[in-house]
Amino acid sequence: IARFPPTQRGDSRLLHFDGASGALRDRRFADLLELLRAGDLLVLNDTRVVPARLHGSRESGGRVEILLERVSGPRSALVLVRASKPARAGSRIALDGGGEARVLGREGEFVELEFDVEPLELFERQGEIPLPPYLGRPAETLDRDRYQTVYARDPGAVAAPTAGLHFDEAMLACCRSAGVAIAALFALDYLWVPFPMRDLPRPAHLDALARLPAGLAAIDVPTGAGPRAAEDMFLQTRHR
Repeated sequence: IARFPPTQRGDSRLLHFDGASGALRDRRFADLLELLRAGDLLVLNDTRVVPARLHGSRESGGRVEILLERVSGPRSALVLVRASKPARAGSRIALDGGGEARVLGREGEFVELEFDVEPLELFERQGEIPLPPYLGRPAETLDRDRYQTVYARDPGAVAAPTAGLHFDEAMLACCRSAGVAIAALFALDYLWVPFPMRDLPRPAHLDALARLPAGLAAIDVPTGAGPRAAEDMFLQTRHR
């Protein structure tokens, strides 16, 4: 796995899996157009990655890392806290870059924090992109752009839909020119949600799914035809 992205988004490798034969073939991402057909539907996750990681110091001086899970109120959020000792209700964390957070309590593995301002505003201003640990490096300025798809729209994810990172505007335009339809779904917290809404683990997510029915309406999978999938990209074939 590359620790840094290529200079051009499309200059990446592509592993092609032939579902019929089971054969694997090394290709380039630019070859994707050879694998798509007119009438296919390309469904993209257009959720924008939030700069969801903050750093700060406890009153004792110990360092703290904060990873946003979800906003829980006008000035509060549930987060994962990484520190040498558990966060205690009532304690305060001085945030790098200014401001502070007060510990309200725990909810399972998460800690609820209260901030001086609206949480997403704070994270957008002072947070860093939460790169996955397997990259083995801290986030850099370039990651605010490159750990984000070119079609990202509304904030809501703490991890990028990685297959989509390779698309640029030129590739999307070529897909449309080739007769490939493109639809977008919003997947809060990077959870795919085309399953019954009663099964959602957290009711707080429901408000963020307002665009979901319109996206799903474009996905008309023919009877007996399963979608061709590549991680968060779903290629629905209409060929019988």
